[in-house]
Amino acid sequence: GMIVVDPFAVFFKILVLITTLFVVVFSVFSNEVTALKKRGGEYYSLLAAMALGMFLMVASTNLLMIYLSLELTSMTSYILAGVMKEEKDSAEASLKYLLYGAFSSGVMLYGISIVFGLTGSLDIVTINQVLMQGSVNPTTLSLAAVLLLVGFGYKISAVPFHFWTPDVYEGAPITITAFLSVASKAAGFAMLMRVL
Repeated sequence: GMIVVDPFAVFFKILVLITTLFVVVFSVFSNEVTALKKRGGEYYSLLAAMALGMFLMVASTNLLMIYLSLELTSMTSYILAGVMKEEKDSAEASLKYLLYGAFSSGVMLYGISIVFGLTGSLDIVTINQVLMQGSVNPTTLSLAAVLLLVGFGYKISAVPFHFWTPDVYEGAPITITAFLSVASKAAGFAMLMRVL
């Protein structure tokens, strides 16, 4: 009961799949990726894991599953941003991305824990039902909403939480920059639309 298969999720899964296939094709012809040689298998495995995380993101109906799928996507993207470890920009981008990501994950988890404390559930439908009853403290709920929006905003690079984006996009291989700028944004916005 933590994920659903509905037309909304299927549409975004198809979008993520098409983007992933394009990135794989571009990676085959990319000089940056072909220079990896022995690490090519890791590269494509991480791409597949990142796509799996995005598939789970768009179908999640539980805050715990949303967090876990978001972290699967984030962890693989941290590694893929720094896959060109011989280049200084790549390592720096990956480290910045990891540090900002760890902070935003902590903020988001704190918001999720407040929502759980207020409603007694992590299921989005149950949370909506409890909120409709109006028995929740609005100040605490506003704090939880702000914390969740800060965490989600960072992960999907929404303004004003996008300050990490130029460094990561510059340091990551072009194929990963394309993947992060299309598929992860689509999955993140699909996840936000499901929550809201």
